[in-house]
Amino acid sequence: MKRFDKLVFLDFETTQAPEGLRAVEVALVLVERGEVTRKESWLFNSGVRIDDASMGVHGITNQDVAKEKSFAQRWPEMKPILSQAIVIAHNASFDASVLHAELKRNGLMPPPMEWWCTWKLSKEIYKGLFASYSLDYLRYELNLKGSVSHRAADDAAVLHQLFESLLIDADRKSLGTRAQFTRIGRVQGEKVWPYPQDQQASLFG
Repeated sequence: MKRFDKLVFLDFETTQAPEGLRAVEVALVLVERGEVTRKESWLFNSGVRIDDASMGVHGITNQDVAKEKSFAQRWPEMKPILSQAIVIAHNASFDASVLHAELKRNGLMPPPMEWWCTWKLSKEIYKGLFASYSLDYLRYELNLKGSVSHRAADDAAVLHQLFESLLIDADRKSLGTRAQFTRIGRVQGEKVWPYPQDQQASLFG
């Protein structure tokens, strides 16, 4: 498959809040024409206390974020990375909904972008091969480097490797075209992204 112009591998870590999930960390791995050109991770001070259950998953404490910027303050740094990108996450509906909620809460609009899901791609390309399609299980079964720590930077790095494996194995199974990847892996819908359906469908032709 021809290399993509711009991919961004994204992972959010969150906390529960009365109004829903709030982002406390994000990692972005920017890949342009097959080369990693930028890696970023930021903690956010969401203005709410990180609940104990969430803290038990990712280990991010209230002290860790106390002096960090808010999501809205970081958005000017995030937006150009995401602009005109295919944004890839594992269970992308979750990460897209977190970003959607943070943007809506702060009165911000996203740049043109598209969401693909490696969980959906893995379920199709590795159909019937694995007992689970979680990121950590796939990392182990596919011998990917690194660990899934439920910290954003680690998970985004493993996610990038998983996508590369999916590209290779899709070619072997004659699923390795842009149209097929789009059909299998793309995430759409008003619940995950604030574009009207007709505009969303035309972002990348």
